Amino acid sequence: IRESYAEQQAVTNLQVLLASLGESTGLAFRLLDEFGPRAQEMLEQEPYRLAERVRGIGFSTADRLAMRQGLQKTHPDRLR
Repeated sequence: IRESYAEQQAVTNLQVLLASLGESTGLAFRLLDEFGPRAQEMLEQEPYRLAERVRGIGFSTADRLAMRQGLQKTHPDRLR
């Protein structure tokens, strides 16, 4: 039961973050499928990696997520 609750909480937290960024909460499941419990961490710390690893997320979506989280256009991850 504890594990199930933790998984559901991770989904909810990720959906809330995505909604605050103006994105579909359905994206949470694709991120969780790819990154598991590290999904929110990847979204917050390495948004450009999403374009490389998550089907249906291209550079423009990853860039939009990064910009909405405050990353600058000159951020090294954006330039690679």
